[in-house]
Amino acid sequence: MRGILVSLRQEPVLKLVSLLLAIFLWAWRSSESNPEEERRFTNLPVRVINLSEALTVVNEPPHVDLTLYGPRRTLDNLQATGELQPVVDLAGLDQPAWRSERIDVAVPDNVEIRTVEPDYWEAEIDRYETDVKPIRAEVGASTPPEGYLYEPPQVAAPTAQVTGPRRRVNRVAQVLAEVDLHEQVESFTAQARLRPVDSHGQPVPGVTCDPKEVTVAVAVARIEETRRMRVVVPIDRQPAPGYRVESAVAEPGTVTVNGTSAGLGRLGRALTTVPVAVAGRRDSFEQDVAVVLTPGVVASPAVVRVRVTIVPENRPG
Repeated sequence: MRGILVSLRQEPVLKLVSLLLAIFLWAWRSSESNPEEERRFTNLPVRVINLSEALTVVNEPPHVDLTLYGPRRTLDNLQATGELQPVVDLAGLDQPAWRSERIDVAVPDNVEIRTVEPDYWEAEIDRYETDVKPIRAEVGASTPPEGYLYEPPQVAAPTAQVTGPRRRVNRVAQVLAEVDLHEQVESFTAQARLRPVDSHGQPVPGVTCDPKEVTVAVAVARIEETRRMRVVVPIDRQPAPGYRVESAVAEPGTVTVNGTSAGLGRLGRALTTVPVAVAGRRDSFEQDVAVVLTPGVVASPAVVRVRVTIVPENRPG
C-alpha cells in the first residue's frame, strides 16, 4: 500500500487520473442524491411591473403554467418558497394600448425553462380616471310586512367617486345603494355597499367607489287608507310651431294609492305625473313616466305609460 502511495506522489499522470476519478465519483454521488428532473408548476399569477401611474390594466393577465428542468433540490426550493414569479414589464408605456406582451420568468442558472403556457398576454391598458357619479338608493327584492308601506329610500350622499380604466368609468351610469327591509315595521337607517352599474342596470366590473358604503334612510309606515285615483299628465312647453298637443293619456288611467291618513290628506282629487316635455316635437310618442306622490303615500303602479298625440294646428279637433 505504501508503495502505491509513493508511486502516486512520484507520477504526475497518476495524480491527474486520481483527481479526475475523484471528481467523477463526487459528481456521480451528487447526481444520485440530487438528480435532474422535469417538473410542472401550475396556475401561477402574473405580476405587472413598471406601469405608469397614469395608466391601469383593464383585463387582468392570465395565470400561467411552467415546465422547468433542473436539480431536484433546486426545484423543491422553488416550489417551497414560492419564488417563481411570472412578470410582464410595461416600462416605457405612456399611453393607452392594446398589444401582445411577453410573459417572463426568472429562474436560477441551473434551471432550464422548457415551456411557459401561455407565454404572451393580450394586454389592454387604459387611462386611470376618476369621475363623479350619482347615487341611487333602492330596496332589494324584499317587501314590507302586510299592511305597511315604505317610501323611496334616501341616501346621505348624492354622489360617489368612481375610479378605474377610463372606458369602464365611462360605462358607469349610476351607483346603486341597495337595502333590505328585513320585515321592518318602523323607519330605519342602514349602511349600504355601493355597486356601480351601466345604463341597463348591469354591474360594471373593474372599478372602485369612494366611499364604498353610504347611509340610507327608509321611512316605513302603517297603511291607514287605500284609494283609487285618476292620473293626469301635465305637458311641459310647446311642440314645434304649427303643431299642438291633442291629448296626453296615461295607461292605466287610475292607480291604487296606499298611505297614512295624513299623506293621503295632502293629495288632491287626482294624481299627476312628472311633466312630459314636448318642446319642438312634431310627432306623437309614448314614454314611461312616474306619478308624483307626497310623503307617506305609495302608488301601484308607481310608473304609467303616457301616450302623447301631437297634430298640426289646422287639423280639426
